[in-house]
Amino acid sequence: MSYDSKSTKEIIKMIGENKIYLPAIQRKFVWKPEQIESLFDSIMRGYPIGTFLFWFIRGEKKNEYTFYKQDYHERDRYLNEIAPKPELKEEIIGVLDGQQRLSSMYIALQGTYAYKKPYARWDNDNAFPKRKLYLNLFKDSAEEDEEGNIHEFKFLTDTEAKRIDRKNLWSLIREVLTWGDDPEIDEYYDNLLFNNEIEKNIKEVIEKKRKQIKKTLRILHQRLVLEKIINYYKIEEQELDNILDIFVRVNSGGTILSKSDLLFSTIVANWEKGKEEMESLLQSINKKGDGFWFNNDFIMRSCLVLTDCSVLFKVKSFKKENIEKIKNKWEGIKSSI
Repeated sequence: MSYDSKSTKEIIKMIGENKIYLPAIQRKFVWKPEQIESLFDSIMRGYPIGTFLFWFIRGEKKNEYTFYKQDYHERDRYLNEIAPKPELKEEIIGVLDGQQRLSSMYIALQGTYAYKKPYARWDNDNAFPKRKLYLNLFKDSAEEDEEGNIHEFKFLTDTEAKRIDRKNLWSLIREVLTWGDDPEIDEYYDNLLFNNEIEKNIKEVIEKKRKQIKKTLRILHQRLVLEKIINYYKIEEQELDNILDIFVRVNSGGTILSKSDLLFSTIVANWEKGKEEMESLLQSINKKGDGFWFNNDFIMRSCLVLTDCSVLFKVKSFKKENIEKIKNKWEGIKSSI
């Protein structure tokens, strides 16, 4: 493995050009808006955001695996979308470690985060407005909020972002990626000051906070465009079995991923529709009667028993030939469960 680093802008561009994907061994996106907002506060403060593990896949090997794209809707797109094979390049990069952080950054800088409004109904399409990440230029960075953040990042709708008062002036942070390496911060500030839609009393605050606003914008640009804060290890191993071993070893040191999550990854890495099929089965059986709390662990152990495979709950129990058995007998497994 070799070590390298890139800027956030470079990584976001690579995701947009379909050069970086999530391997199927990763799980669905789980970060809350508050976690993403805190991540960007850490970036602004110059805090380390951890290392990443990137898997470089070349040639025909890349077509043997399933990969996902990155987008998020709490109800309609909470599972990652499968990337169609024709889009795969001669060489692509799979994110083995750092998926949640990288997905969060991409959503904040290129996508939207559609989560449900409080007390709204799940079957109401209007309950999930698309939100983008903004930075409050009026926030005094000398004071920490309840979450311990000194910069106020917030996911807002376009309408919410236009509500300006003496305490809130919102700047869409993705715009910083278009500024280039040597932006005219003064010009951006002047555009704020001479904006005819902004009331006179707010312009007074903009003038009063002139130094603070310019400093905040310079730091934001420096962190996202100039500094190489994405530090990653480069893995060029091509065999999936070895990659799974690396993935398990990297993730098993923490408590975020359970053993079931890690073993489940071996199934979906070899069976493209495995995740979708098992999620659907779980939803179906958990709705029976007064409701149940079955999980992937139950489904996977049942698969081993019903296909006469080794019932040891280890990676080798879910080798490729056993997954083929599960795939071929899936309808019978579903019926039995």
